[in-house]
Amino acid sequence: SAEGMLIAEDQDSKNQAQIVRLLILLWSIPASRLAGLSLGREISDSSAVVQTEGVLGLFLTLLSATWLAIWNESTGSRETAMAFAMGATFTYLALKSASKSSRGGRANAVWCRVLRWANAPPEWRVEDSHIPAPIPKVGPSAGKQS
Repeated sequence: SAEGMLIAEDQDSKNQAQIVRLLILLWSIPASRLAGLSLGREISDSSAVVQTEGVLGLFLTLLSATWLAIWNESTGSRETAMAFAMGATFTYLALKSASKSSRGGRANAVWCRVLRWANAPPEWRVEDSHIPAPIPKVGPSAGKQS
């Protein structure tokens, strides 16, 4: 029947929306750590409450900004604005409460963290703690002492 088809379509739409929200939430976990690191904060070394604030802050901010972009404030703008404000507040609190990074911040720290997650060799990460091994000399002058 037509009514059954509408109910099935509505359920499929809700399921797809939940899957997208779950994917954004899962993406927010590493993204919040990288965003904190780029601002000189170590979210991953902080308490579980601070980590949760960071993830929820990024998730709510991104989700509500997406809603505003899609619906142009026409549908549920009050709820969307509230979600955006909550996300911004959680993000602010997470950044204020997170421990300071010993590596400083900015792009180099983020680059090092991404490469560490990817198990890249230390020489690719360009960390201050990495001291490259000396390169042995090759050729006829390698054995001579000066």
